[in-house]
Formats: sequence, C-alpha cells, structure tokens
Amino acid sequence: LDLGGVDYLSSAGLLAIESVSARLARTGGTLVLCDIPEPVRVTLDLAGLDPGLRIAPSREDARQMLRRP
Repeated sequence: LDLGGVDYLSSAGLLAIESVSARLARTGGTLVLCDIPEPVRVTLDLAGLDPGLRIAPSREDARQMLRRP
C-alpha cells in the first residue's frame, strides 16, 4: 500500500490498515506499506501499529519484500 500521497491518517484509516493486514495474515497474505511520509509514520508509531506492519521505503522495495518467501 503506497502511502506517498497521504499526509494525514485518521483513526478510521488506522483501523482499515489493521483490519486488512489481519485479514491478509489469516489467509497467508501480506500487507506491505511503502513510501510513508513522516507524519503518517508517527501516527502509526503512536497507535502501536508500526512494529506489527511490514514497511518498505519504496514501492520497488515493497515488491521485493513480497517476492521473498
């Protein structure tokens, strides 16, 4: 999920990311967030989601993470 154009993440957005990540994990999938602006990264960190999410610096790095077993 490329967050490069996001400058604000509401509680609804946090819940959506957490929900999608959990659903994908239950079915063997993976959510990778990439290109996260600093204010959004701080929000993820303050919400306690940062450690449980896979995060890549760029879209290409996210693709690489998804290709690895």
